[in-house]
Amino acid sequence: MTNDPARNRRWFGFSPLAMLGWFSGCLKTEPELAFERELNGRPLMDDETFFRSHYGSTCLPREIPIRLRRLFADQLGAPWARVQPSDKPAEVYLDLDFAELVADAQAEFGLSISTDEMRELDGSFDSLVRCVADKLVPRPPHS
Repeated sequence: MTNDPARNRRWFGFSPLAMLGWFSGCLKTEPELAFERELNGRPLMDDETFFRSHYGSTCLPREIPIRLRRLFADQLGAPWARVQPSDKPAEVYLDLDFAELVADAQAEFGLSISTDEMRELDGSFDSLVRCVADKLVPRPPHS
């Protein structure tokens, strides 16, 4: 014990609030755990295989789904490197606001997605990929 009251309220050098945040992150719901088991059961693909398997038949630039997949893994955890286009993280993690991932994507690609455009997203990885692509890839003019 020290004479510093703030220091005495710490547990192993961490404040109670920091410890509470850490412990709550360790407490996952059964649906979260089940989905993470499913993710971990999927094959981990390299970037080229991932793009070819899920977006190879599209005109999307390769970098968009690859960079977003990395962003998902960075923000949601390593198992999300196994994301598939239809995965909807906000349906898995009920405390996750998909808008947070959209904001991260905006920062990653240096673009702006309006509130109206955000409302059009269905919460899937693919909807975000296509939204970013719509912003970055110019469309040919209609004839």
